[in-house]
Amino acid sequence: MALSAYADGAHDRLSGGLGRETDGRIRLATQPLAQALNEKRSELMFGELEAVALRLFEEHGFNAVTVQAIASEAKISVRTFYRYFPAKEDVLQVRILSLIHISITVEPDR
Repeated sequence: MALSAYADGAHDRLSGGLGRETDGRIRLATQPLAQALNEKRSELMFGELEAVALRLFEEHGFNAVTVQAIASEAKISVRTFYRYFPAKEDVLQVRILSLIHISITVEPDR
């Protein structure tokens, strides 16, 4: 089988770096598996931190929740929290922007 590399990014990021073409050839992915896994892990951590923070805001009130409390509940360091969000206010900002995007996508005529 012939090997061919594609730089157009048309590949399954989590396929281990290989994909099959319709003609049976194997193509090499342009993004290494480790990079794809790191990106996926970051996406999961971002979502987890958002969920934990929003739950704590709802339970205790926004002003009562500290970054330390969010980090502790998520079982990470405060420093790791700051890798994903510059401040606890940004958790709400991300949620607001997400809801606006969903609203615009669902009701584009309004």
